[in-house]
Parts: sequence; C-alpha cells; structure tokens
Amino acid sequence: MLILGADGTTVFESYEGPQTEFMELTIREAMIGGAAGPGKSMALLTVGIPQWAEEDRRWREGEIRRSAGAALYLRRTVPELDESLVRAEELFPLLDPGVDYERQAKLFTFSCGYRFKFDGIEHEKDKYKFRSKQFTFILPDELTSFTRSQYDYICTRLRSTDPVLQKTLYIRASSTPEGEGLDWVRRRFVDPAPEGRTVLRDWVTMGDGERVPRDRIFIPSTLADNKNEVYRRQYEAELQDKPPHIRDALLYGNWNVVANAYYAHAWIPRIHVVDLDEMF
Repeated sequence: MLILGADGTTVFESYEGPQTEFMELTIREAMIGGAAGPGKSMALLTVGIPQWAEEDRRWREGEIRRSAGAALYLRRTVPELDESLVRAEELFPLLDPGVDYERQAKLFTFSCGYRFKFDGIEHEKDKYKFRSKQFTFILPDELTSFTRSQYDYICTRLRSTDPVLQKTLYIRASSTPEGEGLDWVRRRFVDPAPEGRTVLRDWVTMGDGERVPRDRIFIPSTLADNKNEVYRRQYEAELQDKPPHIRDALLYGNWNVVANAYYAHAWIPRIHVVDLDEMF
C-alpha cells in the first residue's frame, strides 16, 4: 500500500507480503502477529489512513461539514505509546499540514475533523473510561498484553451513526507471542488456523432472529518479512543467542513456546497436532 503526503510525495509504502496483506483487508477484525521486527506497529499506525483519506475527501467536496471518524490506538500502558507517538508526529503533518496535536491528551485532529487518539488501559477498570465513546477504527498494539475482558469491552466502542463510516468499522491488532494474554489471543486468532490467512467466522443472533456474521483473520509475519536487510540481520543476530522460548517467539513467531513449558522448544503444530476428523 502506497500512502502519499499532501504534496503528492510518498510518505510510506508497505512491505510486500504480510504488511500489505494486513493493510488491504476489508473484514471486521484482524491481527498481524508473530515475530518481532517485520513492521507490525507501523502497519497498525497507517492501516486506518485510507479511512481518514475518504473522510478528508468527503469534507473537501462538501459532502460532510465535519467527520465523525475516530481511530483509537492502544497500548497496555501510556509510556509504551512513546515510539508510535513520535512516528505519528512525523507522519500526520505530512498527510495534513493543518492537523492539530493536543500533546497532553495524545489526540490528533485532522482538518476534516477526523480524530486519532492514543491511550492506554493499564488497569482492568481503565477500560471503562471509554464508556459512551465511539470509534470507527480500534487499534490495539501488542494484543497479548491486554486481558480478554479489556479487548471485548473496547470492541463494543466500534460504532458510528454515519452510513458511510458504518461500512468501514474495523478492529486491527498486532502482537508478538508473549505476555499475559498469550493464551486467549492464540485461541482466538491462531489455533483455529495456525498457518493464518483463513477467514474465521462466528455468528451472532440478533433480537429479531437474524444471524449476522462476525469475521476475523490472522496474518502471520516474521522478521524475514522486513525488507530492510541491515536491520533484519542486526536484529536476528540479537535474537539468535537468546533462550529458546524467547528466540522462537520473537524470531520465528512461535505461538506455542513459553518459558518452562516442557518440550516447548520442540513443539511444531503441523507435526504434533492431529486432526481427528482426518483420522476417522
């Protein structure tokens, strides 16, 4: 995906492969995950830009007086946002020189009214500070650092009264296979289709009896997907001499390796997991 600045120059171009696949998805819920270093956080920061761009077009052409669009970028704690905020401060003015940044609130407001908010959910009760809020893009970074209840609650804030925005309400997450939420994230996104790139569908039953699909997908990525060869090799060298559970999780994106797990370093799902339906 190519993103142009206000002056028509390229400000970001996604890597061919998982990063581009993730950014071009049009289903409700998706996670890009696996190894550290393939550009997951940058993909997460920029994946909502097409939504802003459409709102900016609508505003400039007089279709709307002010955008009701709003993106929410989350980390478990506020200090963990620092790197993404630095990137946003560099990138967003290139897209819209008129963008306003409220540093204390960690809120960017674009000329058309579209808002991009950065925040944290450190404690379980902190999820309730988003009560009565509505967002059109929700972006949890390092999803395994969140609890399942935090994720479920924040996803209830995905809504809009704007008929155009209602068609592009998305949840996009990124994560490496480590953290207190590893188990629930793996069961939700990875275990049903370990190789990824498979649409997983749940159904919800409405009050009137209609069944509505809820789709999600996992896009696996590894350090090898980063096209910056110098960065890739330096980071690989840093990870290769680490304990197996750290190396396999962060270098190879292994979701089944945790510290002190018996034989975890030797666990290969495609070999050690048997599909019973194929046996009988």
